[in-house]
Amino acid sequence: MNVEEEEEEEEALEEREIGPEPVEKKENTLESLGYIMSRDRNKRVRELREKKEAKMPTKNERKVAVQQSLEARKEREKQVLEEFSQLLKAKSKSDKK
Repeated sequence: MNVEEEEEEEEALEEREIGPEPVEKKENTLESLGYIMSRDRNKRVRELREKKEAKMPTKNERKVAVQQSLEARKEREKQVLEEFSQLLKAKSKSDKK
């Protein structure tokens, strides 16, 4: 072997992926056995998790939502009480006549 051939062989070795050959990867993938995730699958899982987290309201958002709900409920109760008191007044006026 001359120097050029040795350099080419070394470069080829450096470029090769460490681990099983591509044929072996297809037949016996650790990913299919559940031991590892490929970059693509890992990326999809991470994106899905981030999407779910983005949908979750923050602590402040939940607090504001609860506050608005309580205020709306108080307003409805106040309105119902006013209608009930008006109904009682109307009933008492009609009974006095």
